[in-house]
Amino acid sequence: MPPLVTNIVELAESVRAFMHAPEYWRDAVGSNPKYFVHLDEGAESLFGLSKFCAFLNISLEDYITEHRNKIGGGDTQKRIARVCDAEWMPLDSVDSRLRKRFLKWFKTLTGGSLGTDNLHLITIKSGLNPKTKIQIKRVVSPEELLKRLAAQETIGQIGEEVALAYETNRLVALGASPDSLELQRTSLINIAAGFDIRSSFKREIRYIEVKASASPDAQIYISPNEIRTLQKLGDSAYLYLVRVTDTKKRKGTVTREIRNPFELGLDTAWLEPAMFTGKVPGQQDSV
Repeated sequence: MPPLVTNIVELAESVRAFMHAPEYWRDAVGSNPKYFVHLDEGAESLFGLSKFCAFLNISLEDYITEHRNKIGGGDTQKRIARVCDAEWMPLDSVDSRLRKRFLKWFKTLTGGSLGTDNLHLITIKSGLNPKTKIQIKRVVSPEELLKRLAAQETIGQIGEEVALAYETNRLVALGASPDSLELQRTSLINIAAGFDIRSSFKREIRYIEVKASASPDAQIYISPNEIRTLQKLGDSAYLYLVRVTDTKKRKGTVTREIRNPFELGLDTAWLEPAMFTGKVPGQQDSV
């Protein structure tokens, strides 16, 4: 069993951990939740299920899948009361403003499907321990995700435009005629090609994959198809890194050219897997 909270600061962090995982709230509270910790952060009130909040340094996901049955609710309520040196208060006895805030939150948590009889709160003030490390997943709403994806798509398009202009200037500097450049923005023809731009001059052909970002320390995302394609293309494969400096004016700079970026046998320890695909065991292909 994970360790239990021993002080107010740790208890406050557990409440924050609960609030950062709304996707698991309904599963965590079950069918008969009665005791909740209220964290008073001044302008904001946070709430957490007592049985979860008694644990130290776990995620709500871990609680649901591993730890919820490892200790009884009565034991967790007693521990929290000892840590707070306070008694649990029936919801009807707390300040009316706090009661209103809690009930509004409780209804969003349960969808209004659970009763509000015999609910109890215990209140603690804000506390923060910088040494406490809790695995917290940031909450991302569907609307925010759509905005992010749209912004990423815009940055990617600008990055390709910047790389195309950069490649044009590079070829002209080598003696190519501006009117007869062999440049193709392949991504507009086949998004699954594994590269974005094909550039040809004399005997050199470059298959260029463009990775753009608006921040100098941003991560880049490489698909398995891109890696396989660029590996096959060998020394003709290039990775152009673009820093987008102005999205409104669609400006940016190619900060680096990397030839044969995924050369077979090359150390690729800097790559970290971000997504996996697979077939469900026992699943058969469609006829």
